[in-house]
Amino acid sequence: MAKNAPSPDDEKTIVKPAGDSDAPTLMEIDPQDEKTRVKIDTAHRPEKASDLDVGSIIKQRFVLDTLLGEGGMGVVYRAIDLRKQEADDANPYIAIKILNDDFRQHPKAFISLQREVKKSQTLAHPNIITVYDFDREGDIVYMTMEELDGYPMKDVISGNCDFILDKKNTFSIIKEIAQGLRYAHSKGIIHSDLKPGNLFVSKEGTTKILDFGIARSTTDTKASDSFDAGELGALTPRYASLGMIKREEPHPFDDIYALGIIACELYGGGHPYEGKMANEAKEAGLSPKLPNTLNFWQRRLIKNALDLQHSNHDKIAEQFLKRFIASRTATLKILMANAAILMVAAFVIYSLNVSAPPITDFKSLTIAQQQSFSEHIKEGNKALTFSDYDAALFHYNNAFEIHPYNPEAEKGLEKIIDAVEKHINNAQDEESRKLYIKQIGTLLEYPALEKNKRLIKLAKRYPSSRQEGPQ
Repeated sequence: MAKNAPSPDDEKTIVKPAGDSDAPTLMEIDPQDEKTRVKIDTAHRPEKASDLDVGSIIKQRFVLDTLLGEGGMGVVYRAIDLRKQEADDANPYIAIKILNDDFRQHPKAFISLQREVKKSQTLAHPNIITVYDFDREGDIVYMTMEELDGYPMKDVISGNCDFILDKKNTFSIIKEIAQGLRYAHSKGIIHSDLKPGNLFVSKEGTTKILDFGIARSTTDTKASDSFDAGELGALTPRYASLGMIKREEPHPFDDIYALGIIACELYGGGHPYEGKMANEAKEAGLSPKLPNTLNFWQRRLIKNALDLQHSNHDKIAEQFLKRFIASRTATLKILMANAAILMVAAFVIYSLNVSAPPITDFKSLTIAQQQSFSEHIKEGNKALTFSDYDAALFHYNNAFEIHPYNPEAEKGLEKIIDAVEKHINNAQDEESRKLYIKQIGTLLEYPALEKNKRLIKLAKRYPSSRQEGPQ
C-alpha cells in the first residue's frame, strides 16, 4: 500500500547561486523510472555531463549501466568497472556520482566534491556509503562509491518497490540511520541534507546514508583550508531545520529534525507539518502531527526531534540518537534469547501466587555480569531522575535479563508503572489519556513485566490497552 510519500519536487535541494544570497535556484530534475542494462560494445565517450547516458564510458574505465537517481549536485549511476571485470572480479559494479553541468559551474563545485570524498572516507560505518575516490575527465567531474543494489528510500516510503515496510523493518531503518548519524556526528560532521533521496536500503536490508556533498563540520572541527559547504547555501526546504533556514552554524539537531520527518513518513503519517518549512510551521503555530502507529516512547522522541522552539537542542539530538537505538524493540532479540526460561519460571512463580525471588543468587553471577547489572541499575536510576522513562525501561530490562526478579530491577520497573498510572490520571485531554493507556499493553510485552500483578490489574481496568501492540 502506498504511503504518504513526498512528491519529487519536495526533495529538490536548493543551491544558492554564487554571489546571490537571496535567489536560490532549483538544481534537480526528476529521476528516470526505467533501468536499462548497458551493452559495453556500444559505449560512447561524452564530452560533458549532460551528454551522459546509460552506455556512456568515462575515463575508458567506467561504463554507465543503470540510472539510480539525481540530486542537487548531480546524477548517480550504477557502473561497470572494466578494471574489475578484467581481473575477473565476481562483482565488477560500483556506483558513480557525476556533477551536473549546472552545479559544476559553481566556483566551489570541484572543491565541494573533493571535500565530500574526503569527509566520506573518514566515515567508515556500515550505515554510511563507502566512497572510493574522485576524478575528472575533461568537463566531467565524478566520484566512485560502493555499489548500490536495492531500493531508494523514496520508493520504500511510497510503496513503489517490493521491499516490505512492516513495523520491524521501519524501526530497523530509523535505528540504522540514527546509528550512521551518531557516528558522523562523533567525527564532527553534520550531513545537512538528510532526506529520503539521500537514503538507500540494500537488498540485504541495510540502510545507507548517501551524499555528504553539502555536509558541514561543526565549528570546532572546520578544515584548515576554510572551505565550508555552507557557502553553497544548499538545503531541502521540506526537511531543513529552523537553524538551517536561518543560516546558523551547523548543529547535530539539523539532522535529527530531518530524521524526525522521515520517521513520520516511514510510519505512514506523512509530513508532520503538512509539508511546510520549519519557519512557516512556527509562524503558523503548528504542532507536529504524528502517526498513530507510534508507541509512547517513539512518540516522545520523534516529537522532541521536531521541536521548532530552538530549545535544548543539544539534549534532544543526543537523546534521540542514543535512546531510539536503545529502545525496547532494539533489545527484543537479546531478551528473547532467555525468554523461554524466564516465562517458565514466571509461570511457576505466578501459579504458586508467591512473591517472586531472584531465580539465582547474585553472587553466583560472573564479575562481568554483576558489573553490567550494577551499571544498568545506575543508569536506570539516573534516567528516572530526569523522567526519561524510555531509557529507564531499557536499563531496568537489561538488569532483569541479567538477574531475573532482582529487587532493585523490580523496584525501578514499579516506578515506571507509577509514572504511567500517574499520566493516565493526570492527562489533560482524552487523546493523551488514550495514548498513556496503550502503554500498559506495551509494558506487558516485556518479560520483566508480563506477569506483574499490578500491571495486569491496570490492563483489566483499561481493556483498550490491549488493542494495539508495541511497535
